[in-house]
Amino acid sequence: MSIEETPPPVIDTSEALAYVVLRPGETRDVARLDAHADEAVRPYAAEVLRHLAGQWAPPPEPPAPRLLTTVVTVIAFTDSARLDCCDEDTAYVWVRVTAWSPRRAFLTGAAPFVEAFGWKAPDLVGTRFLAELDLDNPPGNSDTAGERLEWSGLRVAPPIPAEWLEAGR
Repeated sequence: MSIEETPPPVIDTSEALAYVVLRPGETRDVARLDAHADEAVRPYAAEVLRHLAGQWAPPPEPPAPRLLTTVVTVIAFTDSARLDCCDEDTAYVWVRVTAWSPRRAFLTGAAPFVEAFGWKAPDLVGTRFLAELDLDNPPGNSDTAGERLEWSGLRVAPPIPAEWLEAGR
């Protein structure tokens, strides 16, 4: 006996508070749905169905951040900041990531910039770096803990040719 010839099972729903029966439809991509829930249990039944749906078809993983190379400019140096109780850095830089915001600066530890540049922290001011950053998700305006930002792929940017600098004047 084929599946099409098999009679549907008999289900006694007389005592059921809620039920959902899903049967094959007339074509492969269609299903027949028979569902019922007593008024008092509908919110609970809906929650159970959402839970089952999450188990049967969990939501997809969020997409990985789209990291793009962008310019990070050191605009100031300070050695008098302490960002939190666990802060071990002794030097900090204010940096601007124009792709995130042309008006906002971020206070962050100078160590990764010193490591990429090879000189002392005060000498970093005015230096442009390149970093792989998630430009679609910049830190929010309430995020003041800039030292927690990661500067993946941080390296000194190549110099801008003088004729390009003069062309903008």
